Amino acid sequence: MKIVTSAQMRALDTWAMSVVRIPGVVLMENAGQAITQHFLSYWDKPAGKAVVVAGKGNNGGDGAVVARRLVDEGWSVQVLLCAERAQLSGDALVQFEFLEKLGISTVEVSNAPAFRQVENEVIEADLVVDALLGTGATNNLSLFFRDVVHVINQSSGFRLAVDLPTGVCADTGRILGDAVRANLTVTCAYLKHGLLQYPGAEYAGVVKVAYVGIPRQGVHHLGVVDSVFREEELPALLPPRRSESHKGNHGHVLVVGGSRGKAGAALLTATGALRSGAGLVTVGTFPEVCTSLEGRVPEVMVEGIDLSDRAEPRQGSVLNTGGAKPFDKSLFDLLHRKSVVVVGPGLGVSTVVDDLVHMLLRSCRVPIVLDADALNVLQADIGACSQASGRTVLLPHPGEASRLLGERVEEIQENRPFFARKLAQLANSYVVLKGARTIVAAPHGNLRVVLAGNSVLATGGSGDVLAGVVATMIAQLGLSLDVVALAVHLHGSAADKILKTKGDRGILASEIAAELPAVFAAVMELVAPVRQF
Repeated sequence: MKIVTSAQMRALDTWAMSVVRIPGVVLMENAGQAITQHFLSYWDKPAGKAVVVAGKGNNGGDGAVVARRLVDEGWSVQVLLCAERAQLSGDALVQFEFLEKLGISTVEVSNAPAFRQVENEVIEADLVVDALLGTGATNNLSLFFRDVVHVINQSSGFRLAVDLPTGVCADTGRILGDAVRANLTVTCAYLKHGLLQYPGAEYAGVVKVAYVGIPRQGVHHLGVVDSVFREEELPALLPPRRSESHKGNHGHVLVVGGSRGKAGAALLTATGALRSGAGLVTVGTFPEVCTSLEGRVPEVMVEGIDLSDRAEPRQGSVLNTGGAKPFDKSLFDLLHRKSVVVVGPGLGVSTVVDDLVHMLLRSCRVPIVLDADALNVLQADIGACSQASGRTVLLPHPGEASRLLGERVEEIQENRPFFARKLAQLANSYVVLKGARTIVAAPHGNLRVVLAGNSVLATGGSGDVLAGVVATMIAQLGLSLDVVALAVHLHGSAADKILKTKGDRGILASEIAAELPAVFAAVMELVAPVRQF
């Protein structure tokens, strides 16, 4: 499902009206009708009293249509126009003229004293429709509108937001001083980032998309490239295993990580890879760490990286030294016949680690997944990723993204789509900006939002497990935006399954990994249901 910015939504409206020649009043009528139908599908009580709080723009016009439709369904409706009637124009004016001709109560409340006269009507209503501001709002709300929002939020009735809650920035999810806390938001035509990213997502409640009559060709015409990863995509992306397959068909993941005190991170990544179906997994680590890892997970092979030997790589290695001095023999041996490399979990910070990461970026021919301490190396040299022979994937949390971009964490969190895209382009890499509603960005600008996942993932080591899942999916399916988003979705789905059965407290990262086979089994039921004989 496509996601549009406020500018793209305006362009779509313009395209539909000026090129396709669909009258704006028809689009508004369609929007109001669809919004009303979505609400009625949620409402399981008799028709009651509704108050529509409307602004002067197209959002208010949509609200006027909702008012008419509710009257048709037997509701007692009052419309509060938070503007002077003389400010109405265009299609919104047409819709308010319809209300007047039908005798539907419309009260002009263009200032705070006037609104205080009717605020009890809002508080006591069974339904409050927020049609005050739409996608164009980017500045903090006026004091008057903040007062209106405060009263709407005091209502004990159902709160329905038209397009998006007043006070939520459509492009970022930032709160513009205050915002309506909706039970249901019905957004027009396409999703907006502000409804998916926090804190806006928290204010939106349940989100539904209303088809308003804009032809689907519009998003292709305008080059809309952002979308939500949907569960319906799983069958096409994740084919069933062939019955005659063997471990060599399912990828060999190399995890370069682990150091004293942090060896568990590498092991969690290896476990995530195995639990995602990797055929073989090897951890390459410093010799002094090998003993502590060996046998912890019997299926994981452990090899030491001997930094003392600088011999040439073996023939057929996945490294291309390009005439540069090789790093060391044992690392080259480890890279032989590997499908993908994960670098960073628990690796530590040192000049040796710096050299290791840069050498891999220069020379490794297979995809590289960079996480944790590998990202710390790159904060002073993000351009090094663009030199990689194979494509790279970065898995930063907001703090790591802050260091890579030189921006404050707060700024990144206030506009996650923008900064995820910026980092992907700077690093010429795929970027997984972790957090609530994880964003996956491609170097060419496309972006996907993954809805799976919850606070179960807020535990140390869950990101290490994710690195293993990402690596395995790349090893088996190749490197693409959809494949990386698939991996993030599967990891989040494991957390969703845990939440339903165990809650979100006291869950270990290893338990998230342990839940992955059940997630894959559920997907395979969609792909190729098990035959019953």
